[in-house]
Amino acid sequence: MHVTGTYRLMKERYGVARTATDSSLKAAIQLGLVEQYESGEYTVNMITPRGNIVAVKVKELEKALIGETNLPA
Repeated sequence: MHVTGTYRLMKERYGVARTATDSSLKAAIQLGLVEQYESGEYTVNMITPRGNIVAVKVKELEKALIGETNLPA
């Protein structure tokens, strides 16, 4: 998918504008969660091992929060 299509998808599906996507990617790179490689006309973003660990933990938190909302009052 071309980068413009990715931005459009982020906006339509998640309501996230291009500026928010760009600033989030920049922060992820600075935190060492994502590495960015440029080759000619292409830019490739790859999650790092550290980023993968963080993603797993965030998913665990999401599951815990969803589980809490499903508990009887």
